[in-house]
Parts: sequence; structure tokens; C-alpha cells
Amino acid sequence: MLGIWKFLIQVLVLGVSLSVCMNSASGIKLEVIPKNPKEGDIVILQVSDISGSIRFATWYQGQSTDAANQILNYFPKEEIKGPKYIEGAQGLQNGSLKISNVKKTLTGFYTVQIQTNTLQQGSVYLSVNGVIPIALSPLAPLLGMLLFSDLNFL
Repeated sequence: MLGIWKFLIQVLVLGVSLSVCMNSASGIKLEVIPKNPKEGDIVILQVSDISGSIRFATWYQGQSTDAANQILNYFPKEEIKGPKYIEGAQGLQNGSLKISNVKKTLTGFYTVQIQTNTLQQGSVYLSVNGVIPIALSPLAPLLGMLLFSDLNFL
């Protein structure tokens, strides 16, 4: 039984590492401002390190970029609300998402796709009132396998 738990932890750690590496490789960075928002705050899901001029940015609720999860599409002169539009959400020129009067029910992952000369993507976790994520990445189990395996690379 202990062997199964060790295996699951190994897989979890691998997935987290791969997820971090993939976001780092794309060059796009995301952060929540303020870092520990409370209900009623104005929150910005801040995008940085974009390469090229932004043609449009599409924000999604969750980690899936399925059209059903779209919050909004931001174009430099227009904004189109999606099926998961959040009241008080607004796209910003730098590709960031501003949410006025944030609520605890908005806790979760948010994903952005930004089109410049290439498509760039990243995800960030919004924690309102200190709620922490349950699952980090579907790839987490793979990293765990590498870190906790009996193989010694050193």
C-alpha cells in the first residue's frame, strides 16, 4: 500500500514541475495583484513578459481553453463577453484581466491566451480569502515519479 502512495506522490511532483517548466518556456508570466485578495477587492490577473504586440487576449475560467469557459475576448478597441463572463471583469491593454468587487466564489484557476505574432498561454490561481488549490496540474504525477523513483541521477 505504501508503494502506491509513493508512486502517486512521484507522479504529482512531476506534473507540477512540468507545468512550471511549460509556463516558463512560453515566456508569459501571470500573477494575482494583490497577492492575498479579500472579498470586495479589485483584483488584477497581471500578465507580463509578452513578446510582440498584442492583437487580442482571451480569458477563461479554469485551465481549459474550451469556448464554453470564456470570460471575455479583449481586442484593442473592443471587448466581447463570453459564456463565463464575470460581472465587473474588464480586459486591459497589456492582456491582463481586472475584476472589480471580487467574490470568494471566483476562487480558482484562470487561463489566458494572448495572440501576438505567436499564441502565448498561461494560467494563474486566484485565491480569495485564502482558499488554496486542491489540484495543481494533471501532469503533477509524472514529476513525482521522477523525484521519488529509485533511480539516482547524481
